[in-house]
Parts: sequence; C-alpha cells; structure tokens
Amino acid sequence: MKNTLNTDVKTRDKLIFGKYEPKKYSGGIRRFEGMTPDTLSSLLHLKFIDPECTQNYSPTVAVFHDFICKYPEYTVHGYAVELERNDYRVSIEGVEKPEGYGSAEELEEFTLLFRKADEFHVGSDFMRCWFD
Repeated sequence: MKNTLNTDVKTRDKLIFGKYEPKKYSGGIRRFEGMTPDTLSSLLHLKFIDPECTQNYSPTVAVFHDFICKYPEYTVHGYAVELERNDYRVSIEGVEKPEGYGSAEELEEFTLLFRKADEFHVGSDFMRCWFD
C-alpha cells in the first residue's frame, strides 16, 4: 500500500491538520475529525488515501466520499499514519453530523451504509457512526 500512496507527508498533513507537526503523532498515528468533502476529495485526487481502503467492517473510502458529497453537512473522522511506519495511510473510521437527519432518503441511506458500525447513532440531535 505505501508504495502506491503519495508520500509527501508534509502536504498531506497540511491538508488534514493545517500544518505538518510530526510531534503530534502518538504511537505513529494522529486522529482527526471534521474532515469536509473538499478535503477528502483532495486527498483522493492527490493519492494520499486509497479509495478502496476500509476500516474493519466499514464501507470503502469511496463510499464515505460519495455519501458526504451527497450530504455535505456530514464530515468524516479517522486517523493518519506517519510515513515512517510500513502501514502509512489515512483511514476513515466514520461520519458525523451535528444535527439530525434532514430527510427520509438521508436516514435510509445512512442506515443502509453504516448500520454495521461499532457505534451507530441516529436521531434528531446528531448522526454518527464509528467503525472501531
């Protein structure tokens, strides 16, 4: 995997975190939340993330991307792995939205795509899934 991904970690981290700060990695990873559709699109376009990558039983990154592009009120959360590790990558662990679903179609799609998550919350207050 590492050989197929863009290894310009400074640019990758600037996209994800705003700047490159290698000391903020703990155990070789750094968590993020609130990633927008535009940022995920950039990571895919620049080959910093594999569109077929999954986190345990999650859908692929491409599925997460399509969902948040269709419903841009959602963001993704996950983690980045530092370049020195042999499993260098960006992993998406789930989606979230700070308010409830806006339509029956959105609720149905969210439920169909993410119902197997380790954490799954559907409500009028927020929407969230997390694949551990």
